[in-house]
Order: sequence, then C-alpha cells, then structure tokens
Amino acid sequence: MMTTAARILVVDDEAPIADLIADVLGDEGYTVCTVHNGDDALASVSGYQPDLIFLDSFIPGISGDELLLALRNQPNLTQTPIVVMSASADAVALLARHGGTRTLMKPFNLDDLLNCVNSALAPA
Repeated sequence: MMTTAARILVVDDEAPIADLIADVLGDEGYTVCTVHNGDDALASVSGYQPDLIFLDSFIPGISGDELLLALRNQPNLTQTPIVVMSASADAVALLARHGGTRTLMKPFNLDDLLNCVNSALAPA
C-alpha cells in the first residue's frame, strides 16, 4: 500500500535552521516547504495544505503569536498540528493562548526533532 509523504511547513527566519529541518525531514521522506516570515507562511498554506507546521515564535513581519492565531482561524488548519519552536519559555504561553500542539525548544537535537514529528503526526 503506497502512502503519500506528509507535507511539513517550516516557518523560521533563520535560513540555516529552516534548511537543517528541511534536509533532515526530507531525508526521512517528508515533503518540506520552508518560508522565512509570517506573510509568506500565510500565502503558502492554502496551496501547500501542510499536515504539520513548525513555527518559530520570533519571526519578522507578522509575529509568531499573530501567525499562530491566523493559522488557527483558517478552517482547513484547525486540526493541523503546529509545533512552536523557541529558545524562550514564552513559547509555552504562546502555545496555550492560540492553539499550538507542542513546543520544540531551541537549540534542539535531531532526535528531538524526529520524535516531535512522529508524535505530532501519529493518529489520535
């Protein structure tokens, strides 16, 4: 039985981090799209329809907080897991306020990243 690879959107203004995540997850068979700001994230979600979103809590333009709320207000994304990435404990408050699924604290190791993806995409 053939399955389609999960589509993952990575929103991080630090290109090296976004590229690392894309490379690691691409090697695991996922389809990954990276964007570096909130405006590009909003523009890409309708066409890309991600199965999982990694969202840096501090991005230029639309803040991570505002973007998370905007994503949650889109009918096709209400159940999409959103992982808030941050080096700040404030990400936990962001998660609680606007419906993120979990957090991934920066800096993270690759095992943490893969475990986060596996648990976020696991059937309920």
